[in-house]
Amino acid sequence: MTPKHLFQRGIPAKACASASGSLYLGLMATNTYHVIPQIGGGWSVRKSGAARANRTFETKQDAIGHARDVAKKSGVELVIHGRDGTIRERTTYGRDPLPPRAGKR
Repeated sequence: MTPKHLFQRGIPAKACASASGSLYLGLMATNTYHVIPQIGGGWSVRKSGAARANRTFETKQDAIGHARDVAKKSGVELVIHGRDGTIRERTTYGRDPLPPRAGKR
């Protein structure tokens, strides 16, 4: 998919294709690992701000397993994207920058 096609599908204009062939969003937060789809098929794990994928996998489940391990060891956030680029799941390991509020019910 080209960035033009992504924009037509409702993915943010900052979405683009990298040289390694995976999709990524230009506004990724630092210290975050993302599981993102490859353009030609497969899935990649990428740290925010990295020019290349950390690792690529045939299946989404393999990519998620690797990304979870890395995120837990590093104590950072993990964001899992769907095939269309939307965020499907977001998990924070370690210190949560936005913890839930305790108190009033």
